[in-house]
Amino acid sequence: MSQDIREVIRKRRSIFPASYNGKEISHEVLLSILEAANWAPTHKKTQPWRFVVFESTESRQSLSDYLANAYQQSVSAEKFSEIQQKRSAKSPFNRPVSLPSVCSVHRRRPCRNGKK
Repeated sequence: MSQDIREVIRKRRSIFPASYNGKEISHEVLLSILEAANWAPTHKKTQPWRFVVFESTESRQSLSDYLANAYQQSVSAEKFSEIQQKRSAKSPFNRPVSLPSVCSVHRRRPCRNGKK
């Protein structure tokens, strides 16, 4: 493994919304990020993801409405939190671009020894 690759892996860090600076991401940079993501390794080269980019206010509002509704539908009445629902709905507006990835999950097949 080259020194450059080891250095990139060693210095890699997660960045959380509190650290976002609000700067716009250029279209060229966004395309570069998506291309790099497409080259990420996958199980048996399946590349089961699809990316959807939400840049406009309208598309983010649509995502916001969807997330708020999905939260409400997925949580029982006794565990429902209006604060969490608002947090889910606010999420698309906490970053310059919302980029959820969608993975398709395939039905598990038995392994050679018959176990899943």
